[in-house]
Amino acid sequence: MGTAFRYPDAYELFAQDPTCCFGNPNLKPETSTNFNGSIGRRVIVGTTAIELEAIAFYRQVSDLIVDVDDGSGDTTITANRPDKVRVRGMSLVASGAFTNAVSGSAGYTYTKSQQTTNELAGGYSALAGIPSNQVEASLDIHPRAVPIGATATVNHVGEMFDTVGGFGSVPSGKYTVVDLSGRVFLDSRRRNRINIRLENLFDEEYTTIHARGFPDASGTAFLVNNIGVPRTFHMSYSYSF
Repeated sequence: MGTAFRYPDAYELFAQDPTCCFGNPNLKPETSTNFNGSIGRRVIVGTTAIELEAIAFYRQVSDLIVDVDDGSGDTTITANRPDKVRVRGMSLVASGAFTNAVSGSAGYTYTKSQQTTNELAGGYSALAGIPSNQVEASLDIHPRAVPIGATATVNHVGEMFDTVGGFGSVPSGKYTVVDLSGRVFLDSRRRNRINIRLENLFDEEYTTIHARGFPDASGTAFLVNNIGVPRTFHMSYSYSF
């Protein structure tokens, strides 16, 4: 258990953008009380060793810094929420070495946030930018007999939402991204390595965050979708010593 705090940054304090948002020099720092607990076990099944862990967490935040409508309907101002925000959830994690050449891991996280509905909250029932469910898994192949290796990872992000001035609560999340990577060792001591990576294998189109934009010709705001990385191929060389 512990406590934490976050001071407002310069943008939150002093922003002056008549087309978008304004800062608030009277902001208080955010403060929070945090509790975490976990239990784990190592299970041996034949030659396979699996590590299991369950983690529970709870956080209560006071004076959360948020963007709220300044009354114009077009711009926002930063403010401290008057109520307390509570976030709780749990994670289940498993990892193991199935053989000398194959290992993997998988994890699931569930998160729920609660806050009192009031004028500043805008009626939102959860915190922006936090997915309700998230699944991560990976499989790594690393044979010692041959100079190659490969890794596959899967990341699924469940439903969440963003808060955008003038648009309110905007649905987000609900996407799955698969990445593949490989490595080739060029010498017996494995110091010279070529790395390859295929990011977003299935070219999933998803939004990382929503924002508000304004065209040059008029003042009518529009919703901006910041799109995640499309299918992208990377290659690099590394040397270790």
